[in-house]
Amino acid sequence: MRVMQQAKKDKQKDKRDLNRKNAIYNIYSKSTSTSSTDNDPCNSKSLNILNKHHNKNNILLTLLPLAILALLTTISFFSLSSSTTSADTSTSSTAKVNVAVACTLSGSTTTHAVEVLNGAYNDNITGTTLRTICNGSGNYNIYAVGYTNNTEGNNTLYSSTSGTIPTGTTLNGTTSNWAMKLANSTGNTATIENNYNTFQVVPSTSTLVASYNATSSNQTTDSTLATTYGVSISPNQPAGTYTGQVKYTMNYTEYAPPYMQNLTKADCQSQASSSDITVYDRRDGSDYTVRYINGACWMTQNLRISGTISSTDSNFSTNSTWNVHVSDLTAGNSYTEARSHVADSTDVSASSSATGGPYTVNQLGAWYNYCSASAGTVCSQTQLDVSEDICPSGWHLPSYNASSDSISGIKSYSSAFSPIYGGIYNGGSLLNTTGYGFWWSSTAYNASGQYTLGYIFGSLGASDYGNKGNGLYVRCVRTS
Repeated sequence: MRVMQQAKKDKQKDKRDLNRKNAIYNIYSKSTSTSSTDNDPCNSKSLNILNKHHNKNNILLTLLPLAILALLTTISFFSLSSSTTSADTSTSSTAKVNVAVACTLSGSTTTHAVEVLNGAYNDNITGTTLRTICNGSGNYNIYAVGYTNNTEGNNTLYSSTSGTIPTGTTLNGTTSNWAMKLANSTGNTATIENNYNTFQVVPSTSTLVASYNATSSNQTTDSTLATTYGVSISPNQPAGTYTGQVKYTMNYTEYAPPYMQNLTKADCQSQASSSDITVYDRRDGSDYTVRYINGACWMTQNLRISGTISSTDSNFSTNSTWNVHVSDLTAGNSYTEARSHVADSTDVSASSSATGGPYTVNQLGAWYNYCSASAGTVCSQTQLDVSEDICPSGWHLPSYNASSDSISGIKSYSSAFSPIYGGIYNGGSLLNTTGYGFWWSSTAYNASGQYTLGYIFGSLGASDYGNKGNGLYVRCVRTS
């Protein structure tokens, strides 16, 4: 009986276990379409769940060592950097080599046959070909002095057996002398000084005989001069072979453009009658080109001065200083407030559609309303001609109808004036950049406007009206 009861219990247990197993299998088999392990309740979704949990743990376990490693690496890195910095005492250095201007004055002397003069004057004794060569651009002066018998100051013709031929004296009614002259041969044309382009007695003291003045910093100093000697001897001079020497020396000065404030109209006329020369504005060191045009010296580039300038070097005396660049023209127009705008890369881009464009920043210069251009002397709608402005001292804004410094007179010299387009500032914007350029004059047109010089699609001439609030160019002129 007990055996039967135990067997019954065992049978019931086995049945419960089977049912439980089937129940578990059925739950998981719902998410499995095919299984190769029918009795494995963990071969599908359950496995994925377990794997997710396992992977999460693995990630945590993996990150922790990496984080520690990163921290150690960081500590090691900074420790290494600190050690390297303290140990490395070297510094970088740039080699700078200054090559001095080297100049040479070379000569090729011609040997002459014995001249039988018989009292005649010989003015065809070929002398030395002088060549000046410098590895810089600048000015040079050539000096000459008699050097007969290797004695400086000895300007005689000399014979060891017959004595000397006096220079510049009269013997028996006939002048005995030894003379020299110079002429340009090749290279840059030198100026022959002290009338030595004709025969002059060989000097007894060092005398300037030729010079070259560079008109820009890129002119190579390379000139060749030919010398010719002439001799007159009295028939009473003792027979013999006479020789003479001339010593030539050269000094060189590096070219430095003159300051605008120091340049006079006469200087401009002598240096810039056929081409531009470069000058400096002492106020900010800017360089400009100028040219002698129609009886006056004109800027051939637009002014670009900005910032605070002094009356010492400027064409105004009302204030000791003046802030040219009080506020930018892009802020708008104003009759009462000085405004200006110095060209930048945006303006260069805007000028790309203009003939001759795109212009550089230096070519465009700056635009000024009239309050700024007049150095604050005309900052209202009042009809008034100005005598003060932001030009360098000695220079001024051109007038409307005067002769040499007028915007009416310059119109016939468009090529020399080198006008450019670039438009005007109006209402805070740069307008008409393709075919318009305008420059202020000192002459009032009416209460709100000034006469201007206009460059409109290739035509240069005076314009009746320029609104004082607009931004226009400035070019200065010198008449003294």
